[in-house]
Amino acid sequence: MKTLAAILIALALAGCTTCHMPRVDADAETPTAADMDRVIDYLDRLWFDMGVQFIPAVNDCKHYASLKAQMARMIVQQSTRSTVAPAISVAHVYQTKPWAGIPVAPMHAVVLYETSDKGLRVWEPQNAVTCPIGEYPNEVVKVVQ
Repeated sequence: MKTLAAILIALALAGCTTCHMPRVDADAETPTAADMDRVIDYLDRLWFDMGVQFIPAVNDCKHYASLKAQMARMIVQQSTRSTVAPAISVAHVYQTKPWAGIPVAPMHAVVLYETSDKGLRVWEPQNAVTCPIGEYPNEVVKVVQ
């Protein structure tokens, strides 16, 4: 996964004319919500420009979430002076309530990330929807990264 993420970022830097690597506050160990919004938007546009999309019959949501989380970690860590990995992780959830356009399912994977100003947030990697953890309607079962 790390190799694929590095390749995708390298391709984006080399050939993506509509996307520019977002900047994160270089002095902060934890990105702000605005920083993470830029990272999430960048990844969403990057994948769209490259023609990469989530296809339920082909993709596994936990691998998709894992790849986007890894790419976000790489962007944040490379933008800051921190030697501490940012708190961006994949979480397995019981998807008992539809959220962000994702229907009810026995299990699902989302990305959790910490911000310095708005606390812990949830990111749906299939469509870039985010919300505070307290507003997320489903139960987090396990954080895996």
